[in-house]
Amino acid sequence: MQVSAHAPSAAPVVAYLGPEIPALSATFVHEELLALERRGVKAVPFSVHRPAHPATAQTSLATRTCVLYDGSPTRAVLQALAALPHFGRGSLESFSWLLSDMLTVRPWRLQAWKLGYQWLAAAHLARLLQDAGCTHLHVHFAHVPTQIGMYAAAFTGLPFTVMAHANDIFERALLLPQKARRAQKMLTISHHNVAYLRSLGLPADKLAVVRCGVSFPARADRPSFEKRPRYRVGTLGRLVEKKGVDDLLRAMTRLRPGTEVELSIAGDGPLRTELEALTRQLGLHDRVRFEGALDHAAVTPWLHTLDAFVLACKTDAQGDMDGIPVVLMEAMSQCVPVLSTRLSGIPELVVHERTGLLASPADPASLAEQLQRLLDEPLLRERLATAAQAHVEAEFGQAVNIDRLMTHCGLVPAAADSHPSQSPGSMNRRYVLISPCRNEADFMRQTLDTVVAQSMRPARWVIVDDGSTDATPAILAEYQARHDWITVVTRKDRGRRAVGPGVIEAFYAGFDSIDPNDYDYLCKLDLDLSLPPRYFELLMQRMEADPRLATCSGKAYVRKGDALVNENHGDDMSLGMTKFYRVQRFQQIGGFVREVMWDGIDCHRCRMLGYSARSWDDPDLRFIHLRPMGSSQTGILTGRMRHGFGQYFMGTGFVYMLASALFRVREAPVVVGSAAMLWGWLKSALEGKPRYDDLAFRRFLRRYQWRALMVGKERALAEIYREQGVAAGLQP
Repeated sequence: MQVSAHAPSAAPVVAYLGPEIPALSATFVHEELLALERRGVKAVPFSVHRPAHPATAQTSLATRTCVLYDGSPTRAVLQALAALPHFGRGSLESFSWLLSDMLTVRPWRLQAWKLGYQWLAAAHLARLLQDAGCTHLHVHFAHVPTQIGMYAAAFTGLPFTVMAHANDIFERALLLPQKARRAQKMLTISHHNVAYLRSLGLPADKLAVVRCGVSFPARADRPSFEKRPRYRVGTLGRLVEKKGVDDLLRAMTRLRPGTEVELSIAGDGPLRTELEALTRQLGLHDRVRFEGALDHAAVTPWLHTLDAFVLACKTDAQGDMDGIPVVLMEAMSQCVPVLSTRLSGIPELVVHERTGLLASPADPASLAEQLQRLLDEPLLRERLATAAQAHVEAEFGQAVNIDRLMTHCGLVPAAADSHPSQSPGSMNRRYVLISPCRNEADFMRQTLDTVVAQSMRPARWVIVDDGSTDATPAILAEYQARHDWITVVTRKDRGRRAVGPGVIEAFYAGFDSIDPNDYDYLCKLDLDLSLPPRYFELLMQRMEADPRLATCSGKAYVRKGDALVNENHGDDMSLGMTKFYRVQRFQQIGGFVREVMWDGIDCHRCRMLGYSARSWDDPDLRFIHLRPMGSSQTGILTGRMRHGFGQYFMGTGFVYMLASALFRVREAPVVVGSAAMLWGWLKSALEGKPRYDDLAFRRFLRRYQWRALMVGKERALAEIYREQGVAAGLQP
């Protein structure tokens, strides 16, 4: 393909060079490229080879990627010779590098003459970089792509950065000191790699860590960690020696008799036939399934079927080994307990006994011992998975690592293509609203108009019409036609207005239509509200002032005659009709539970992880709730009974429920409303209705509630905030 010239732009133009783009085996490369583009950076992709196994979901990226080794060698030489006259002194600089490198490698070695061919490819690349107006060159993998890239940088005078991984420095290392010296920065995926590169003499000031950031959104449901009669364990990777699948198969035979385990092996590679034969030899053919290669989009659903994920990495016969496998990050981001080995940079991700378990490499007995522990102890699996999800988000998340990459590359992006009300300095204030609604024609115009009038409008507003039968669809169509940042998702008519879990099902119909990583904040917003003009701007200011604040809102008021009356929500909760979240925290808690009391469970889960939830009764944050709290489709008393059931489901004890009902006895409807709440709890208990299937959460909730009864809610909240923050390693 041809790379077209472009008009001058204020945005940085970064050339992205990798071995194969977009490749199924290196999705982190093109995911990073696309994330940079969402930050306002123009990326021009180049690939050394055409991918042998392309990422089929990235056809658009494949179409615009220029492949350097795509034709006969003769053609490549002619293209290079045609490019040489365009660079003057750059040609001399690049040629001097080549001669020096060939002497270092030794001219009688084939590798030295390969450098000559790569130098010719670099001349062609340099001309393409010049035509595309590139301002920076970023290279993934420190072997062949960097050899081509550094010579192209010498031709053009462009600064370049290198991202080193594993095989490219452990097995195929060549001219690493020269590459580091010439590069603006040599980045790598782990501190282990930094120590290794320093041991080779590379200068410390040229080295920095940038992780291959995971971009998978956190799973919406909360997995079960209970004991079960049969467990499903999975591994995923190319079927080569360094992945240790043979060790995992042998470990399966060492598990305690009676432990029922099904092993799912996803991936393909040269050892598949050999591993299938080993499976039959070990008598595991009825317990092991070879899934074949998975497309990137299929990985998340597959991970959700697992009780544990195992990656038995080891060093192969040639000395090659993994760095920090991205698939481990992906499993941890989906709250799947993980087991791996003490190798390379893996312990930086899988911290033994904290975010997962580690075995010795190439040791089936050690692997079996740790896998048995993981399967035998539900509380251990839950503790590790919860901590792992937080660790991945904080250290290995895509957003934080794109920040690091841009800093080291010296990139200052222009404002991304966002809503016009967003200023160039508001890139960290991109928020998305998601509004489930059904038959809201009586109220929704006030909400729509007050959002349109916000001092900082949303980057996107997804409104889910949950089968409305009134004028709602027509009103939505009217506003969507006027505002291109409003999107409408339509669901089938379920025949009734659904509250609680039904609302959350509709919310997720909207959530599934976005990539949450495109935004800094999200808000579940009802369409029966009237908002003050600076509502979202002020909430973001509060968030920026308190890094441990996960979710917040203003206070709801209802009209009673000519007066506005506070609905009296606690200060320690964000209100369900306007749940404003940091996207990262929303993903970390696992999103909203699709059950009644979802809007209480989420705030308590934030506290459980060391964060806080707040609502403020400030004049500029007061909004009008046009439908009173608890006024369900069959009446206010039914709403109060539903609240009692919700408290029972969440895990609230009877003593705390009784105290809560007595506290609210004077709220309208006086006495009767409190009695209905208490009866909702008692009726649920008498009928033996199920409770929220998260024992650790229920224990945390009970501990907090008893403390609140003993020392008061304010002190209990302060103590819990301090204790959970220390446990999570958060700053006070």
